[in-house]
Amino acid sequence: SSKSDSEGVPFPSSVTVITTNRFRPNDLYLGTIGEGLWKSENLGASWRKVVDAGGALDPNAAVYAIAVSSSDEGIIYVGVAERARGRVLRSENGGTVFEEVYATSEEGVGVFDAYVNPTDSRNVTIVTGQGGLLNSDDGGRTWMVKKWFSESLARYIVNPSRPSEWYVVAASGNIMKTIDGGAHWENINPVIENKDIGIQYPPPLSLNPFSGLSDSKQNVRAFEIDIHNADVVYAGTQEGLLRSASGGLKWERMNV
Repeated sequence: SSKSDSEGVPFPSSVTVITTNRFRPNDLYLGTIGEGLWKSENLGASWRKVVDAGGALDPNAAVYAIAVSSSDEGIIYVGVAERARGRVLRSENGGTVFEEVYATSEEGVGVFDAYVNPTDSRNVTIVTGQGGLLNSDDGGRTWMVKKWFSESLARYIVNPSRPSEWYVVAASGNIMKTIDGGAHWENINPVIENKDIGIQYPPPLSLNPFSGLSDSKQNVRAFEIDIHNADVVYAGTQEGLLRSASGGLKWERMNV
């Protein structure tokens, strides 16, 4: 129902991510597939396409990640795929001008998630289609590899109650977890406990919600931590909503 304020530009049809701004509660940022970055200043009633005065942000970019700093007003990182590579762009003025601070070494891959440390806008972590989990503590000037995974990564989530507890979600649907800041990792792919929770639609393919799907489909579409209980996590999948009350050790399917 939203409308576009950008003259001659229809509202984007493929939305990847929507992000808020703690400094400006009415502002929203929206990422798209092939239609760049959009912004609303009235909680989504209307939108305009962000035009980068510096030209680093391609108007036809696929924007997969938007990380707005919660400690420094104006600092924004976006993870994009443009000009055949995954890139990280940084703005210090809310998106008026961007500069490129990272590019993947291979073509055909993207930067799919970005996370800014809540207390330090210069500390940013990204995950890439090359399987890289990388961190910068100087605003993207230099990067350190935290871990190379053997598959493309789609999400990176930090437990707000336990800063050294991280989750990464691969494009295949695999979920990995560390509780010691990346020193050791454990695969926590859901295996559902066999119990009757009523009639479900669509019916599950099997007790394992990650089986029976082609590799081209990203089964985990959402992964969130309950902000009121650090042990509770949710995974939104193509086969329904899953919940774990043990940080991913055991899972149950929610009857929704």
